[in-house]
Amino acid sequence: MFNNTKKNTLGEVKKLNELPQEEMIKVQVEQGDITTTQALIEIANANASFFITDNKEVYATVEVNKIKNHYPVNSQDFKMFLRKIYYKIFKKTLNLSVITETIETIIALEGDNTMNKIDTFIRVGGKDQKVYLDLCTDNREIVEINTNGWNIIKDSPVKFKRTSTMQSLPIPEKGGSIKELDKFINTNDENKMLIYSFLLGCLVPTGPYPILIVQGPQGSGKSFFSRIIKSLVDPSFAPIRSIPKNEENLIISAQKNRLLAFDNLSGLSNAMSDALCKMATGSGFATRKFYENNEEIVFSAHRPLVLNGIDFIARRADLADRAIIINLNPINKIDRKTEEEILSELNHVKPRILGSLLDALSVALKEYNNVKLDSAPRMADFAKWATAAESGLGFEKGSFIQAFENNQLESAKEAVEHDLFISTIIECLEKERKISGNATTILSKLETYLPVESKKSDEWVKSPNQLKNTIHRVLPILESNNINYSFERNSNVRIHTLELL
Repeated sequence: MFNNTKKNTLGEVKKLNELPQEEMIKVQVEQGDITTTQALIEIANANASFFITDNKEVYATVEVNKIKNHYPVNSQDFKMFLRKIYYKIFKKTLNLSVITETIETIIALEGDNTMNKIDTFIRVGGKDQKVYLDLCTDNREIVEINTNGWNIIKDSPVKFKRTSTMQSLPIPEKGGSIKELDKFINTNDENKMLIYSFLLGCLVPTGPYPILIVQGPQGSGKSFFSRIIKSLVDPSFAPIRSIPKNEENLIISAQKNRLLAFDNLSGLSNAMSDALCKMATGSGFATRKFYENNEEIVFSAHRPLVLNGIDFIARRADLADRAIIINLNPINKIDRKTEEEILSELNHVKPRILGSLLDALSVALKEYNNVKLDSAPRMADFAKWATAAESGLGFEKGSFIQAFENNQLESAKEAVEHDLFISTIIECLEKERKISGNATTILSKLETYLPVESKKSDEWVKSPNQLKNTIHRVLPILESNNINYSFERNSNVRIHTLELL
């Protein structure tokens, strides 16, 4: 009639040690042996592993529904993860101050562990001469691409982070052709070759990347085209957006997307043009870590970019020099279909199109080290990858570089028409062939070919000490127009020379 089973008592250390870890933590909190923050740190350590990235951001790897996820420790995702586990154990909610203190402590403990530094990737990553593509499916399927082909795996050897706006790619299929995309793109064959090479480049883990600039009159489908390009390699919610207001917002976009697509550009500022160039070539961005102090954090990100607009977007020569400029043809009313009809057809062939890009990337991985470019264009790394992929994309040998150089030449010519500084230099040298002297002399000579009202333009050089930097910014365009620039400097004189060859 009596139950002689011995009960667990809180004071018995032996019994406490025999409890499962989560129950033991609960008992310790209830007995007052540890604080709620200490308990949460213990829970975090029991349910996550930590690593840091190159910019010393601490990440947590956690398993949810048997799928591993990688979250920044100070992200909302990780905070929600901690809240769920804590509530499961204690059946209580957490104060924000406890979560904040816990995360700050974890960052302090893990942030200096340089032995545990691991790269993280968005959508595309690379390791050991292999490329990995995160399909962003619920089951965490990853495509591994190597020199022998590609296959779908579950356990990725590289760590991918996901954002709330990312959407899944289709499961790729073998046997497709990139040319199945032809009917969805209203431009000439040479431009299509460049577009397909750009898509291939989006799957290469490292940049630099060209900037795909899409132009055309009203009714040519520029925005819809940009959405198609984005959907093929990096689908997301709100795939194309307005250009960010500043560099900081551009950085935020780059932390959440693999391919950035900006819509309906007009009057691109010099500062944003420079920022886009840095994003394409992978230069670092520095900003304050917190507004309340002066601590600096540096982001470094290569990102492929798509820009579209009616006007000529690449007004600055350095942007034009990094761009593939595509002009879309107006869509004939007879041939026009609804977006719903087009997307239905496109979704049907997307798995085959993605598979064909992966086939081409495998070929590029195999051929990359065998490629020798006779002359290195501005975006030489991209050109080498595209050349290595030619046979995989069904192009004739040497056809990509010819199309690419033609496009850059046309872009350079168009840039001349829209750049006040370059056009003035060309006009001057067509008359005088060669000008030489210090910065003040050169500017004075050039200004004789400049309308008076243009001297106040934001596009004009404001002072002699800006001349050298301005020339270097447009140097590739000058060279493509057979203009040579040299600079000599000694203790007494600084001589700039511009000469039409």
